[in-house]
Amino acid sequence: MVRTRAAPVPPASATPKARYSLTMTAPERSGSTTTLGAAERQRLLTMSADDLLRQCRVDVFRGTGPGGQKRNRTSSAVRLTHLQSGVTATCDETRSQHSNREIALRKLRCELALRCRCVPAPPYNGPWAPGARAAIYPAWLAAVLDQLDQHQFRLAEAAAALGVSTGRLVRDLASDPALWQTVNAGRTRCGHGVLHHP
Repeated sequence: MVRTRAAPVPPASATPKARYSLTMTAPERSGSTTTLGAAERQRLLTMSADDLLRQCRVDVFRGTGPGGQKRNRTSSAVRLTHLQSGVTATCDETRSQHSNREIALRKLRCELALRCRCVPAPPYNGPWAPGARAAIYPAWLAAVLDQLDQHQFRLAEAAAALGVSTGRLVRDLASDPALWQTVNAGRTRCGHGVLHHP
């Protein structure tokens, strides 16, 4: 059984117009644009867990796989769907619904960063390559992919725009499997060869 809790959707007039357009790169939404601007995406990536959760539909269901009777008898797995963008994240890694919701929120922020592009790429002033568990990590992911997308996934140009060496950029891209896969998909789409792990 799947239980669903829907969050209220803010009215369209509540979203300010921005000079950046945000494009969803998810396959099911390729080419579509939304009124989210760079500031709105940044707010999504850094807002509190409670605020982000209010913008999501929360589905809870029984997890599968190993974990004993408690895992298979309780609805501990969590799927979050961000209502405005349609991006989803699922977690059933633990037997605790609360822990799974926290992990799913972290995954959702990263999915938003991986799938939402701002054109032109806004400047990024945060720390370079924060740890994957850092609160600023999704904003860094988004900034790196914005620059790569703006430069048709040419590494040297994107690295120069980000203020780092090409070697450093490649090493940092390789540290995140989802980011590495997204970059290689973008390079293939732009007619470049795939990157190999350094």
